[in-house]
Amino acid sequence: MVPGATGDAGHFTKAAEILSDEFTIITYDRRGNSRSTAGADRDGSATMSAQADDAAALIAACGLEKAIVFGTSGGAIITLEARHPASGTGERGGHP
Repeated sequence: MVPGATGDAGHFTKAAEILSDEFTIITYDRRGNSRSTAGADRDGSATMSAQADDAAALIAACGLEKAIVFGTSGGAIITLEARHPASGTGERGGHP
């Protein structure tokens, strides 16, 4: 689940609790947002492209062969740009 706006994974807490009975739920704070320190020291490092790479790297690091990715607002745009084989075999949802 890729958050929009402030990039804070906490926005998905309730949804993650509900969905966790049937799915493995992964949320994260986007680059340079909320509690994330990734890229915070470099101006311009939080491009949509870089954040799409972050999402793909997270999927890969979790060892997932298939993923359903969901994002809200800017997070939805990131899910559409995510470049990882698993992110292309599942479903994408959200609202840009």
